[in-house]
Amino acid sequence: MANISDKITLLLDNLSYFKTNYMYNGTFLKIFDNLDGILKTEFNSNIEETCFFIVKIIPILLNKFMIL
Repeated sequence: MANISDKITLLLDNLSYFKTNYMYNGTFLKIFDNLDGILKTEFNSNIEETCFFIVKIIPILLNKFMIL
């Protein structure tokens, strides 16, 4: 469980860094606005797939660790 907690903490730290350095200072929106429509669609699709995997994988992993 400590390993999972460390990984979650690392993930949250990386997310916080991304938000602080890219999302909230306008850089991300400027880059996204300058993308071609097809690239925007691909980017959104990749984000949706990543979120889907996170939502599906976390319960599976937690169930495996609960059983152990």
